[in-house]
Amino acid sequence: MGRKNMFEILADNYNAGTALKRIAILFHSKLFIGSYDCYVNATIEEIVDKYNTFGNWKSRNTYLDCRDMRNTLGLAECPPEEADALLILKYLEYYINICALAKRANCNSEYQRSEKFGMLMVDIRKLIDYLNYEERRIESKDKILVIPKNPAGTAVAEISSPQTGVAILKYHHHLLKGDVIEKRKLLQTIAIEYEQVLKSKSCEPKAIFVNTNALLNNLSIRHGNKDNQKNIAQFRDGELETWYDELYQMLLLCVLLNDNSARMKKIDDLLKSIKK
Repeated sequence: MGRKNMFEILADNYNAGTALKRIAILFHSKLFIGSYDCYVNATIEEIVDKYNTFGNWKSRNTYLDCRDMRNTLGLAECPPEEADALLILKYLEYYINICALAKRANCNSEYQRSEKFGMLMVDIRKLIDYLNYEERRIESKDKILVIPKNPAGTAVAEISSPQTGVAILKYHHHLLKGDVIEKRKLLQTIAIEYEQVLKSKSCEPKAIFVNTNALLNNLSIRHGNKDNQKNIAQFRDGELETWYDELYQMLLLCVLLNDNSARMKKIDDLLKSIKK
C-alpha cells in the first residue's frame, strides 16, 4: 500500500466532535470587524443582538437574546469532548440560524464580515453533510431546520401545500426522536391532505395503499377510539415510533406512486399521438 499524502491523512482523521469544537471557536470569535476606531470588533451573536435582528426574528419565540436562547438549549460556548450526534445537530442548527440572522443585519456602514465568516459557513455545511443531513429553509417560519437527507421526503414536500410540506420535512427532525405524540400529529396532517390519493383505486401496487390506510385506521392516526388505544397499548417502548416511521415512508410512497401514475398516463398519451 502506497504512502498517503497529508490531505488523505487529514480526511481519514475527520471527526465530528473535533470539527464541532473548531466550528464553535470560529463562531464565538470576533468575525465582524469595526470600520472605524470607535467601533470594536464583534462576535456573530453581538451583531445579531446589537442590530435587533434577533428581536425582529419571527422564530425567536420569547427569548431575549442569543445567549438566552443558547442557554435554554443547553449549548455551552465550548461543546463537550464527547458530544453525541443529536447534540452536534442541535449546535449546528443554532449556529446556522444565528449566522443567517447575522448576514441580514444592517451593519454594513459600521462592520464588515471577515473572511473567516465564510470559512465558518463552509465548515458548518461540511459537518452537516458529513452527518448525512441537510439544511432546509422554512420560509413561512423564517427558520432553517437541519434534517436527514431524504429524497422521497423532499420530493413529496415540494408538491404539497406549505403546511403539509413543513410537516413532511419536520417529521425526521432530530429533536422529534421519541416524541410519538408530535409524530402522530404530523402523520395526521399528511394523511388529511392526501386523503383522496390514499383512496385511489387505480394506482399500483394496490396492497401499499390498502395497508397504508389500514395502519392509519388502526394506529390512532385517523381514529382515536378505544380499539385504537388498545392497539397502540400493546407495543413495547419504541415499537410504536418504529411503526409510525414505517407509516411515514408508506405515505410518501403512496403520494409518489400516485404522482407517477398521472405522469405515466401523460407519457402514454404522448406516445399514442406520436404513433398516429
